[in-house]
Amino acid sequence: VDLPIWAMAGTGDRQRAWTLPLMEAKLKESGSTVVKISLFPGARHMGSAHRAWAEEGLLEWIFAQSRKNRKN
Repeated sequence: VDLPIWAMAGTGDRQRAWTLPLMEAKLKESGSTVVKISLFPGARHMGSAHRAWAEEGLLEWIFAQSRKNRKN
């Protein structure tokens, strides 16, 4: 629950989009405070990558992650 996760998918990705809110809810129920999701309306699996890289704050979030910042 302490592993930072930012999961992203397009709502048109039938294999992944519906599972992300479930994953987020379960992790938060388990005590996670470092999980979040982004869903891109209408994007399919291959069409969501460019939207993910354009997500505001993504690079800052990625570079803020560190093994030494983790509790375990």
